[in-house]
Amino acid sequence: MKNVDHFKSLRNVQSPEVVEKVDGFMKEFLKYSWLMTVAFPKMVLNFNVKGERFDDVQVKERFVKYSAQDDVSSDDLPVGTVYLVAWPSVDHLNGSNIWKKGEVVVVSRSSVKMYENDFEDMEHM
Repeated sequence: MKNVDHFKSLRNVQSPEVVEKVDGFMKEFLKYSWLMTVAFPKMVLNFNVKGERFDDVQVKERFVKYSAQDDVSSDDLPVGTVYLVAWPSVDHLNGSNIWKKGEVVVVSRSSVKMYENDFEDMEHM
């Protein structure tokens, strides 16, 4: 209830146009959330790809790259890795299919040169 009270308090601060848009967004959000929970098979929002390689088949079939205006750099993740989920994909709960692709931001510049698995692959060459 704390969040509902906070949302109601925003009504006192914002203009009527802003309140109308937020109300509309919340109604649509609730409608689609309800439809996702009663759908068969159930649908879920998939945020679980941070740190995964974007070129992985499971990631590429569920997400597209979000176009960042500037380079996205990371000291922890290698180039080509999902940095964050800008918009989740909508998947069937059992993972069998997707309803809507999500969008991810991918690292384009990094101080980490390679994935750990790449070193293992090089040893087998």
